[in-house]
Amino acid sequence: QLRQAFLDLRIPIADPRAAGSARSVDLRIGTFDSPLGYESLDRSVNPHFSHSYGFSIEPTLHTGLLGMYPGVDALENGESDYLLSLGVANSVDPLINGAPSNADRKTFLAGLTWLLPDGFGILSGTALSAGYVNGRESTGITPIQNLYLAAGLPLPSENWSLALTYDARMLNGVGNDDSVVGLYLAHQISEKLTLNVRGELFKEGDKLFSGESAAEQTDGYGLSTTAEYQLWENVISRLEYRWDHTD
Repeated sequence: QLRQAFLDLRIPIADPRAAGSARSVDLRIGTFDSPLGYESLDRSVNPHFSHSYGFSIEPTLHTGLLGMYPGVDALENGESDYLLSLGVANSVDPLINGAPSNADRKTFLAGLTWLLPDGFGILSGTALSAGYVNGRESTGITPIQNLYLAAGLPLPSENWSLALTYDARMLNGVGNDDSVVGLYLAHQISEKLTLNVRGELFKEGDKLFSGESAAEQTDGYGLSTTAEYQLWENVISRLEYRWDHTD
C-alpha cells in the first residue's frame, strides 16, 4: 500500500560559500505526512507502539504543496537552528487526491521548529515546535482547525530526554473541541535498552483553559510505559503497558 508519493524540489537562494551555510526553499509536491505532531505514522520511530490521544485528533496525510525554509534537511544536519513550513492541501483527510466537493475550499498548513541557541541560559538547546492546520474534510463543509505546540527540554544527562506537547482540534459550535496535553520521558539505560514513559490528559468537547465546561463530553488521562530493546541492527523489540481512564 502506497502511503506517501511526493517530489522534493530545491530552489537555492544563497551561495553557501558566501552565506556560510546552505539556504534554499524546498518544495514538496504530492502526498506527504502532515508537518504537525510529535508522533509519526511509522511506529518504529515513535517511543511507543500505541499512538497517543494527541495523535488521534491530528491530521496525518495531505495531498498538496509544502514549502520548507531553509531546506528540509537543514535542521537535522545542523545547518540551521530553525525550519519554517507553509503549504496548501486538498483536505485534512488522509486520502490521496481526496478533495472537498467545493474545489475552492483548500486546507492551509503552517509549522515552525526552533532550537534555542546559546544565550538562553538553562533553556539553550530547547526545541520549540508549533503547527497549525485549517481546512475541511473531503465530505464536510465545516472548517476544522488543528493547533500543535511542543517543547523538547534539555536535561543535565544525555541519557534522559523530556518533551511536553499540546494538541487542540477546534470545530464550529459549542462542545465540538478536543484537546490533549502530553508528557514524554525517556531514559536510555544501556546501549540497547531504553525506557519510555508517556502521560496524557485529554478533554473531549472542550479546549483547555476555555469556558466550554458545560459542553464537555469526556475527560480522561492515560499512562503508557515501554521497555525497548534492540536485539540487533534494524530489529526492535518492545514490551508496552498502557493504562487509560475516562470519566
